[in-house]
Amino acid sequence: MRNRNAVAGLVAGVVLALAAGAGAKEWPGFTVGMGMGGWLTNYKRFNVLPMDKRLDITKGDLAHFDTYITEGDVARIKMWGFDHIRLGFDQIVMEEAPGKYRERTFRRLEAFVGWCRKHKINAVLNLHKAIGNYCDIPEKRQLLDTPELHDRFVALWLEVERRFHDAPEVAFELLNEVRDVDPEKWNSLADRTLKAIRELNHDRWVVIGSTCWNSPGKLKDLRVWDDPRVVYTFHMYSPHHFTHQRGVLQAGPLYQNDEVPYPGTDYVRKALKPAVDWAAAHPDKILWNGEFGTIRHMNPMARADYMRDVVAVCKEAGIPWSVWNYLSTPNDGNRFSLVDDVTRDFLSDDLQLACLGKGDAAARGELKYMAFNIWGNYFGNPVCERDLKQVGYVLRNAPDLVGMQEAMPEFWSSRLFEKLGADYGIVRNEGNPKMEYNPLLWRKSRLELIEGGTHVYADNPEKSKGFGWGVFRDKATGQKLISYSTHLWWKWKKPEDQEMRVRNARELLAKMSELQKKYNCPVVGGGDLNCTRAHMEKGLLTPLPDWEKAGYADAQYTVRGASPYSSNHGDPRRDALGNYRGWIRPEAGDPKNSLDHVHYTTNGVEPIALVVDRAQDALEVSDHSPVIFTFRISKAPLADSR
Repeated sequence: MRNRNAVAGLVAGVVLALAAGAGAKEWPGFTVGMGMGGWLTNYKRFNVLPMDKRLDITKGDLAHFDTYITEGDVARIKMWGFDHIRLGFDQIVMEEAPGKYRERTFRRLEAFVGWCRKHKINAVLNLHKAIGNYCDIPEKRQLLDTPELHDRFVALWLEVERRFHDAPEVAFELLNEVRDVDPEKWNSLADRTLKAIRELNHDRWVVIGSTCWNSPGKLKDLRVWDDPRVVYTFHMYSPHHFTHQRGVLQAGPLYQNDEVPYPGTDYVRKALKPAVDWAAAHPDKILWNGEFGTIRHMNPMARADYMRDVVAVCKEAGIPWSVWNYLSTPNDGNRFSLVDDVTRDFLSDDLQLACLGKGDAAARGELKYMAFNIWGNYFGNPVCERDLKQVGYVLRNAPDLVGMQEAMPEFWSSRLFEKLGADYGIVRNEGNPKMEYNPLLWRKSRLELIEGGTHVYADNPEKSKGFGWGVFRDKATGQKLISYSTHLWWKWKKPEDQEMRVRNARELLAKMSELQKKYNCPVVGGGDLNCTRAHMEKGLLTPLPDWEKAGYADAQYTVRGASPYSSNHGDPRRDALGNYRGWIRPEAGDPKNSLDHVHYTTNGVEPIALVVDRAQDALEVSDHSPVIFTFRISKAPLADSR
């Protein structure tokens, strides 16, 4: 995870609690969960296998069960702040034949429960695919129409109860996503299974979901039991063409092959209304959103927005939740995994915070500014090899403002700004587009541009140094903010070069002062200043004193807990395969060597975090490590300096 320290600061020591609401009862110890597939369920998809091979367990399958998930994964999930894990398993994984169970895989399940107990995290054991109810492939025999399969279903759960009888922290979820069948048939089998479990254990938490793949709209057809230890559940994947876009397992997304934009908060609220209404109508019952998520390869910002909105509705209604899915195998055509395959860190900090219910930065009034030197096309490094990687990097970090530098003309005809255009606006100077080397981008869902433009420094032999600037309104708070992206003169050995850089800085500050007098609001901006704190301390001319005299602070030296690194990494080099690979210079361990700085006016800005990103994907697409500044605009009005 890129901003590990910043995220840890937001969630460390926090016991996640549901927002008070007129909804379902609280489910103690099962507030916010992580779903775990890809291990004992969905470890391979059966659609391409012949019918007579689909239920076989191979030597490779057994090896996968033994190694794919370890105690370290459980410890990691607990460390993040989740309080339960929903583990799916398939009937064929646990049952070799009617009444004959696979000791090897049951030992895996028992080990998992032991890890959960050790790390003090609860577990939901979920029968993900029962014989006769594989939710995404057709079968000759249907569970609810076959008495023999009824008997095997009940017997399996009694075997699970026998083995975990002394584990009260474990809940049983009878069946994942019952197909679109007669709800009374499912009510009958669920009732029979519940009664059988109750004969052995009156206190076991038992989770029962609705039909039609746990549709919220089918909760009304689910039986309500006079049993305080029954938990009712639903899943949320609406709209399917958005959450499963470009998936290969269903005909619709495969045929359409569309990139589908996020339909918005209002859509999510409407789709979840049946569940919210059910919770309000049954305040003495526990309702749990047991599964929701989006396919991994979609727009990362849209993905985090969707998860954030689903969680927000659940919190308002007092409904606990479990996200899907920790990790999916590469051969799963519906990869919904939330973490990186190798590091097993969340794919982005925004996604992690959204899943935990801590991701509503707008509600907290938080904004993120990124200073990002995108590394112009010099030294034979063509733009076409980096533009899409740069798009991915921005979308994964989801800053509200992006101050780019070295956006040379080739970038404007590349895919960079085209692909970012769906989510970001770009301050443009239509009269002189070739001079836009330092564009300022803003996240359109969060900010509104009031006024903006670009400027080329008068004292600038190369005509590529200048700044983009904008005045914005925060849609969440209504507050105004001025921001800029700049690149100062780069040579430094001669006194005249030092002086030229200082003149650049004064030109920028004059424009910011002009805007402050007009709008009476704070300033946050940054970029590649081509000067270091170390140079200043040696007595060399730098623009840093001018910023400080004007009431600005350098975030790297004033934000508590700021990354203790320089942004000045080495230019990426081609490896043996011809791909660019970033690397860290030895001097990058000293923040005084940073060339990239973020400045903010101390009157009006509350700093939160400053991260110098040294992740590999940042090194490979930037001239210097991106610098990410998280802040909040002060609620108190600024003193009028006019």
